[in-house]
Amino acid sequence: MQTSSGQERVLDVKGPFPSPPGLGPGKNSAFFQTGSKKMKKIPFLAAALGLLFALPLQAQPKALKKVKAQDPSIKAFEKIMKEKNRIIMGARSKATDRASFYKILKEEFPKLDKALADFIGKYPKSPKLMTALSERIGLLGFLGKKDEAAKVLETMKACAKSVEDYKTVAIAVARQNRNAEAGKAYLDGAIKKAKSKETKASLALAKGIFENSRDKEAQKAFLKDIIKKYPGTKAAKLAQTKIKAMNLQEGMEPLDISSFKDIHGKPIRMKDYKGKVLLIDFWATWCGPCMGELPNVLEAYKKYHKKGFEILGISFDSDRKSFEKVIKEKGMTWRHYFDGKGWGNEIGSLYNVHAIPHTILVGRDGKIVAFNLRGERLIETVRELVEGKD
Repeated sequence: MQTSSGQERVLDVKGPFPSPPGLGPGKNSAFFQTGSKKMKKIPFLAAALGLLFALPLQAQPKALKKVKAQDPSIKAFEKIMKEKNRIIMGARSKATDRASFYKILKEEFPKLDKALADFIGKYPKSPKLMTALSERIGLLGFLGKKDEAAKVLETMKACAKSVEDYKTVAIAVARQNRNAEAGKAYLDGAIKKAKSKETKASLALAKGIFENSRDKEAQKAFLKDIIKKYPGTKAAKLAQTKIKAMNLQEGMEPLDISSFKDIHGKPIRMKDYKGKVLLIDFWATWCGPCMGELPNVLEAYKKYHKKGFEILGISFDSDRKSFEKVIKEKGMTWRHYFDGKGWGNEIGSLYNVHAIPHTILVGRDGKIVAFNLRGERLIETVRELVEGKD
């Protein structure tokens, strides 16, 4: 499972830094299990990569949904990210120890930083601006240019307009100061300046990114406080849903997600699965454990789909092209939800998912049967459910 010690939430600034989606999973994933022998001697890799690239992995602004594919800034930014990937993977293959890994990165990253600086100057209104600024802060911090990183952070603050922007800045502030309280303080300042109750509530809820994801009681207390302070707001309603998700148990019905649409634009309604056995699978292409479990999921689907077994994949990917390539190559022909927001995935947020893979198995009666079944246990349980009801 990708957790905060590997690749759980990039928002847990108190714990070890996770590694970025698509660029190298955590130390417990297939990245290390299947990599070269010499790389198994580099346990620092996950932390190093996470330190560099955790910042830009927040949920992307909703405005991105309206951005046309031909926007030149999108293509330009993707090109820079591909170069980043090339550098990291190249260092991975060449490095034999910690020193050599860092040496390669320090030699290559100044060029990448210049590319980002040029991008920011050329596309000041790009929907990728905040992400690019976050990337620069990560690079400059690694290169030891703290003063310059601080200046970029001030630019981020000046550019922040939406709640998502403020969240991204808050995370940058927390990481820059190595202190979650600094991020919370920044959001408190934004709350005071906000004019509408809805915005104040959304910013207050955003502070939850700094809560300990393992302490459910503390999370519930935080969410209940939002409901009490901002009754009737969208944030309060979301907080209520999150609490409901945290209280889900076997025998209960899964959450209503009918307001969301799959990758083909069709509403996702749980009632459509009544009479079927359904696996709700929270996953990502960059998640080593997820891809390691995929053969079992595929086997269960191939064996029992015709008997009434369905899968709903909830992708935590940010790159749609990579996501679509994997589901096509792996034969994942079931239904999928993708919003490109990574750990900010909206359905994942509703379900309060903090680690993947995370699965929910639902029986023909629409009630939850089990959580997080793996391997043979998953396949056998699906068999029992589909054959036992025939």
